[in-house]
This record gives sequence, C-alpha cells and structure tokens, in this order.
Amino acid sequence: MKILLAELGNTASGDPELWAETCRRLSPEHEITLLHRLPDPTCFAAHGMSSYPLEACFLPPLPEACDSPEALDRAFSEMEPSAHAHLQGLVSAHDLVMIAPGGKFLDGYHYQNALAAVASASIQGKPFMFLHQSIGPLRPGPRRELLVSLLKQAELALLRDLHSYRFVRELAGDGPSIQLTADPLFALPVERLVPPEFDLGFNFRLGSNGWVGADDLIHLLKRYAHLRVKVYTTTHVLPSGLVERVEKLGGVCQPGILAPPDLLGVPGSCRVNVTDSFHGVIFSLLAGRPAVMCQADLDSWKLQGTFTSWCALRSPHPGPNTRLRCLTLHRQIRKALGDENAMFTKQACELPELSKRAETGWEAVLEALSRLKKAGRYSPE
Repeated sequence: MKILLAELGNTASGDPELWAETCRRLSPEHEITLLHRLPDPTCFAAHGMSSYPLEACFLPPLPEACDSPEALDRAFSEMEPSAHAHLQGLVSAHDLVMIAPGGKFLDGYHYQNALAAVASASIQGKPFMFLHQSIGPLRPGPRRELLVSLLKQAELALLRDLHSYRFVRELAGDGPSIQLTADPLFALPVERLVPPEFDLGFNFRLGSNGWVGADDLIHLLKRYAHLRVKVYTTTHVLPSGLVERVEKLGGVCQPGILAPPDLLGVPGSCRVNVTDSFHGVIFSLLAGRPAVMCQADLDSWKLQGTFTSWCALRSPHPGPNTRLRCLTLHRQIRKALGDENAMFTKQACELPELSKRAETGWEAVLEALSRLKKAGRYSPE
C-alpha cells in the first residue's frame, strides 16, 4: 500500500522520533512517502529515515474561516496554485493519507494548515487517518468545524491522551473510528543507560509557544549554583548567549535540539529533569529519571490527559515566569531532589498502562488497513 505520511513540520526531538516509529511499524510491508514542510530536512537522517522518499509542500497560513474540506482546498488553490497542484498529485498517487502523530491541533497554531492533505484526500475520495493526536483545547469557530468534519470522515482517529479523547467524542461523537491510545514512544522500554552526572537537567521551550524566557531560566538557575546542572532542549534551539550565561553560573549548556543517541542519554544523566516539553517528560521517564512537569506548549492539556494519576495530585507547574512561580517551582524541585527514586516510582506506575495503550493504537491501525484491503479500497503491490 502506498501511504503518504503527512504533516511533518516540527524539528523538536519527539516529533521526528514519532515519524520514525511510524515508519518502523508500517514498513517494509507498506511503501511510505514523507510529506514535510521543513526548510532543513536533515533531521530525517538523524532519526533513521534517510531511506524513505521525501516530498516538500510549503503552505502559507490558510484562512481560519474555512469550515469544510472544499473551502480549505479552494483557498489553498487560490493562494498557492503550484503547491496545491503538487499536493493534489501526491494524494492522487497514494492509496492512503495519514496525519503523523503529534500535537498539531491547538489554539495558537495554524492547525487548519495541518488538514490540507486530508482535505484533498476527502475531496478525491481517498481514505485517511489521524495517528496518535492530542487535540484541544480549541475555541468554537469555522476551522474547528472543519476539523470535526474530517474526524467524522476518517477511517481511524487515534487520540493519545484522555482529555483529547473526551473532547473529540463530545465534538464528533463516539463512533468506532475514534479510539483512545497513547503516545507511540511509550511502547519503548524504560532503560537507565547512564549513571547520573548532573543533579538537575533543565529543558524549557524558549520559543513562541512556551511560557518561559531565557531570563526566567537564568533567574531560576541562580538557586542551584552549588549543584551540578545541565541545560538542554528537546524543542527549540537555545538562544545565542545562553551558553555563556549558564556557564557563568557553573552549569553546562547543550544548545542544539537532542537527537539520537542523546534522546535518553542526556535526560538519563540527570537525577531529576525539569521540563515543559511533553516528550521531554517521556524521555526522562524512559531514561529512568523523574520529571518535574511544567505546563506544555500554549494551553495544551496533553500532560494532564496522559499522566492522569500524577497530575491529579499535582498539576503541571505554570513555569518560572514570575518571582512567585519561580519560588513555588523551586520548592517542587527541592522536594524531588530529596527523594528522586520515590518520585520516579510514583510517576512510572502509569507507564505499563500507557505502553499497553500505545500498542493498542498500532493494532487499531493494522486492523483499519486490513478493513481497507477487504473493502477493496486499495490494491497492495
């Protein structure tokens, strides 16, 4: 089956690893083409995807007023005719379109753009799926109506956290195509690969979709000059000048976005990790280290909807972006350092169920592909 894996547009550490896991799960039985919108696609090789065909499709921000696949496709055609024709041709040449796992559908993002490929598939009568998504919160409006209409048409819509699952069921109904799963990376085993070299690892998204700035981070770090500290990132490249500021405080700073083999190695080298990155939390736990969780990008509820037991006891911290919040976060960090093994045990108790749900999601994908085959919706090579 020829699969177009679409919406590959983020170089944060977790996203390319999700794409790679999708490729590992579906190939070599199926032929996968990667449809991306990255100016620099070198992350594909870093995450083991250099053997898959790449296609680029760059979109301007499409109108938020589009409330149907036809309206979105028409606006795209008028704004970028050549890119629209290219996407149409790619969808036509494939049997199935899949939206890659991730957290694209959130107020604050141009999430209508993430629907261009499946809107084209809908118009052409091609089947499509949403893989392992976090969705919401979303304000009412035309583009939310667009998303809901496509979720209802999808062969399969996998939701990777409980809040997203409940939200989508409220909007789109509780049909059998809408299923609860977990982030695909939870299927990986927990491994303590390295002994701790640092007491604390700080991993904040210092970018437009985060809550913390470089000055906020430095203000927090001043409390830990007596400890071994590492600053790293799984989201955005750290701003220039931060390395020197961290080193002046006695810390170590790794400014580039983590890629294999450092995805578990770096968080595993820290006794406790403090992060507002969803996959930063996952990498920390998979490396056998506890994570002090802070609010993820914008108003996303993916942490709260994934780590339901832990977040019922302690909601993700809003981040050290005021003096009072810096103080309250410091108290959480100090408590974590007081007994990191006990904290990890409490957080890790959710991992077996999340791993099981992640596998269930892939089983649902294979079942959906089998249904398409039986229905004659595609002809395998």
